[in-house]
Amino acid sequence: MTLRRTFRTVLRVATAITALAAGSAAMAQAASHAGTWESKLGLMYNGSWDSGFDGGSSARVDSELGLNFGVSYFTSDHLSFGGAFEYDSPSYRATLVSSTDQSQVYNIRGSLENIRFLADGTYYLLDQGPFNVFGSALLGWTWTDTNIATSPPQTGCWWDPWWGPICTTWQNTRTISGFSYGFALGGRYDFSRTFAMEAAYRLVWTDYGRATGTPSQDGFKLTFNWKF
Repeated sequence: MTLRRTFRTVLRVATAITALAAGSAAMAQAASHAGTWESKLGLMYNGSWDSGFDGGSSARVDSELGLNFGVSYFTSDHLSFGGAFEYDSPSYRATLVSSTDQSQVYNIRGSLENIRFLADGTYYLLDQGPFNVFGSALLGWTWTDTNIATSPPQTGCWWDPWWGPICTTWQNTRTISGFSYGFALGGRYDFSRTFAMEAAYRLVWTDYGRATGTPSQDGFKLTFNWKF
């Protein structure tokens, strides 16, 4: 009798623990995102692109890895709004045509520095669970430093209270900027109530003022999301 009672007690405890664990898992999967914020940190792979510009010049920009960080807010379980800053520094090849003599053509190589801000509205298709799929509309601005010098180098010196006299040389460079817009399609997995990951394919157009068209750039984005 003692052995049977012990077995029954152990079985009841195990059943209760299993039910509690299953209930906790179901609660975690069904947890509402409405009214929560997320901070995001991630990596991007931006594909190559090329474009012509006024005066006959042209450029081809290579693919590159970049970084992004941002925040978003869930207005409901299916809808969020947010924004992110992005940075990358791809190599490029350009053909420059003289503005005074179009027979003079110069081929150059270098690297760009891109800073982009994109606001997004994202709709999550499935009912809330550990896995979801989503689509995003993107809207923002891109700043690009070509690192092409526009003036001779300049040197300035000053007296630092700790290091003494310091001199620095800098040079003005050509920058361009433009309105950016696009979309993203991807998937999301919630590992817990506080951590999730998202991966997406996206396509972004940037309307540079002096470009002969609207350059497009596709790529992939992976983010690590912390909910609070």
